[in-house]
Amino acid sequence: MKKFWQEFKAFIAKGNVLDMAIGVIIASAFSAIVTALTKQILMPIINAALVNATGGNKIYTILWASVREYSASDVANMTDAAKAGLSAYQLGPDGGYYSKLFYIDWSTFIEAIINFLFIALILFLITKFVMYLSNKSKQLKEELNNKIHKKDETNVLDDKPEEVIPTTNKQILHLLTEIRDNLKKEDKPE
Repeated sequence: MKKFWQEFKAFIAKGNVLDMAIGVIIASAFSAIVTALTKQILMPIINAALVNATGGNKIYTILWASVREYSASDVANMTDAAKAGLSAYQLGPDGGYYSKLFYIDWSTFIEAIINFLFIALILFLITKFVMYLSNKSKQLKEELNNKIHKKDETNVLDDKPEEVIPTTNKQILHLLTEIRDNLKKEDKPE
């Protein structure tokens, strides 16, 4: 038992638990954003399109229901005390109240599918971006190591300029010639 607690303590000390906790918190916040996007922006558009296509008010399938006890217009005309008594009844997708009602709400199912697809797409894009950055970092490190290794092999003083750019300006050419000649004079032992 003592070994178990030592391993558990080492596991917590590694930081894996903290990383996991941060991931869960970020995922729940991200899930709330995607749910809001789906529920508040996309689903009204999808429901409107489906309602127009089917000609109904909402998309649902009633599997089994009792006789509708109160309609939406009945409820609108009720007093507050009578509305409080409706808690024993179940509100149906058509706005009526039923004593027993079993139905399929297709919009909830569609919303869950859209949430899943958005989350999967965003996670795919994040993973691709992280992999791109990781590969780019490795590539830059390799290039830097190659350049450092190449510099170590060659003597910097022996390097010759790769390309000499000819100049047509006579003043610059004259100054450069003077500088070269002065440097040669300084290098000669007397």
